[in-house]
Formats: sequence, structure tokens, C-alpha cells
Amino acid sequence: MNAKVEQSDRFMTTILDPHIKVSSDYFVYANGQKLQKKSTEANKNNIFVKDSSGKADFEGDCWPGNSVWIDYFNENGSAYYSSLYALNNFKGSNNRYYAWNDMNEPSVFSEDSKTMPTTAKHFYANGDMFEHREVHNAYGAAQ
Repeated sequence: MNAKVEQSDRFMTTILDPHIKVSSDYFVYANGQKLQKKSTEANKNNIFVKDSSGKADFEGDCWPGNSVWIDYFNENGSAYYSSLYALNNFKGSNNRYYAWNDMNEPSVFSEDSKTMPTTAKHFYANGDMFEHREVHNAYGAAQ
């Protein structure tokens, strides 16, 4: 396929968005959950944005169905998401393939506002917490 794409002078682009399907069968979610369980007092290993209680992952409905969102403001969440795009994960691809990071803000179909609640919680790795209302417009830039 690579040769045909190159011969046609075309490029391939995958569209990425921050909605992670809640399913133990989906490796992005399952591996993120495993990392979160390694959280310690000194290193808040939050991979996903938390609900207003700050204890459970915020879940909402979006393209893949019931979803969670990467907490890009947590250094561990950002590193985890970045690791998914390491070159060794794309064996057999070449310089004709690109990724487009879509969705500047988290869409949530099940909320009245159609976005993440302002009371959802983000955590830095050091444990400092802040609400989504403080970073709503910056969420997409943090990706």
C-alpha cells in the first residue's frame, strides 16, 4: 500500500481526538487505567480528567460512546498520550502518513453544554488540582 500511495503522490492522514472509549478491550483506556493505579502521594499519576469529586474519571458520551478524556495538564497523562505516537508504534509507515489532532475542546453529547463540565478536575503530577473552567479554552492547546 505504501508504494501505491507514494506513486499516486497522495498522503494519508488519521484524525485523532481526545475521546477515549471506556472499555477494558481498548488498549488506550486499559493501559491508562493501569498507570493511574500506580499513583502515589508524591506523584499523582492521573491519566484521565476527573469528575467534580476529583476521585473518579469523568465519563461522558461522545463519538466512541461512553468516553474519558486525557488530562494533558498532568505530566503523566501527557507523557502517556505522547507515547502512543512513538515512531516504533507505526511500523511499516513512511513519510506519507500524518496525524491531525482534532477537537480543540472535549465534546460531550450527554451534557447540557455539550462540553466537559466546568467542575471537572485536572491534577498536576504534584497533586495540585484545578477545575476545567480554568483551562477550557486551553485544553486543545495542551494536546
